[in-house]
Amino acid sequence: NHMENNFNIRSGKLYKYTGTETHVVIPNEVHIIEEKAFRFCKTVVSIEIPDTVTWIAWGAFSFCENLERLVIPPSVSYIAISAIEGSTKLKEIILEDSKYYYVKDNKIYSKDNPDTVISTDNLR
Repeated sequence: NHMENNFNIRSGKLYKYTGTETHVVIPNEVHIIEEKAFRFCKTVVSIEIPDTVTWIAWGAFSFCENLERLVIPPSVSYIAISAIEGSTKLKEIILEDSKYYYVKDNKIYSKDNPDTVISTDNLR
């Protein structure tokens, strides 16, 4: 499968996406999306994360200049504060039935920690 070759995955960790698809579905073998896995990925418009994923690391989807839609499953218990920074076209974040996070006004908030605000303009 040619699309599978676009994912650098080792032991359940997605280190880098190297493809040019506009709609990316992350494979089910992934548990952790590593730092900067999609950073500066210009082609991607939508990303779907499978419910095998529990952890989204620092800058995972940062500066994806054409990313509009991100689907995050309720299995994700950690999202880094800078996960989507700089992805300024992101206007549809789908995150349903999560015990950990909720989406409001195009930002992701932690249910446990009110200070956690994950947004496209986090520069810290």
